[in-house]
Amino acid sequence: MQDNNKKTLLEYIALFGAFIGFAPMLFFLFQGLTESPQLRDAVVILCSALLMIAIEYKIKPNFPKFSHNVIVFLAFSYIFLFFNNYVVRPNFEVFASFIPVEVVYLFFILIMFLAFACFIAAVGFSMFKSKRYVLAVSGGFFSFSILSIIFQFADLPLRIWAGRTAGYVLAFFGEHVRLLLYKGEIPQIALRVNEQSYLVATECNGFGIISSCLVLSVVIAIFRKTGILNRLLAILFGIIIGFIANTLRIVSIISVSLLVGNKHYYFYHEALGYLFFIGTLIIVWKLISNKK
Repeated sequence: MQDNNKKTLLEYIALFGAFIGFAPMLFFLFQGLTESPQLRDAVVILCSALLMIAIEYKIKPNFPKFSHNVIVFLAFSYIFLFFNNYVVRPNFEVFASFIPVEVVYLFFILIMFLAFACFIAAVGFSMFKSKRYVLAVSGGFFSFSILSIIFQFADLPLRIWAGRTAGYVLAFFGEHVRLLLYKGEIPQIALRVNEQSYLVATECNGFGIISSCLVLSVVIAIFRKTGILNRLLAILFGIIIGFIANTLRIVSIISVSLLVGNKHYYFYHEALGYLFFIGTLIIVWKLISNKK
């Protein structure tokens, strides 16, 4: 009995040690959440989806138990941490001498996120019996971690794509459309439709709805009992639906503005935004999820 107690204590220490090792990354993720409302939307959707799955399939946490899966994933977490901190970081300049710096940096971040996902899985296996659910939790947080990096670079490209696709749709229905770029410290994108200009702001770049659809589709795809190809297609489907929904949201806002004017612009801008956001998540949930 005493040996078992010592073993359990060492396992708790190992988990706590891994948590301390991820403290800088957790601070980085928290900082991203404070700076980006769109990331906050994604993490809320992630937690809500996991909670809904747990309720629907009656998945309940238990008192922490250290199974074989816990030890394996915790070991991988430590291996990735060790590799990053004692192989990649000290030799960063060496790697950067024959590989682009950006690639080395992204590789370092990816390994760190994999280590964190393994840590999440280890904690999950200690508290839940459902393997699919634990992997869905780990995969969901891994995809969210990736998004915390992407959002820093995706704003302008997403605004350009959103403006172009919305412009194509409006032009298809006979509107005279031009996409305008205003240079500056922070470049601005605007759609000029029938002599009226509409700013495609950061809030309109679609990152919020696309990232929310992504984490939702990742969680559902991992939890489903299906093949790898179907899971990948489900994730791709979620991203495409999110992009299309954002385009249609911009088109609908501009269309309403052209019909009724801009007197109540803020009201229908926000109302249509929430309508498309909620409706798109429901569509992704219904079309990707199943009862298996």
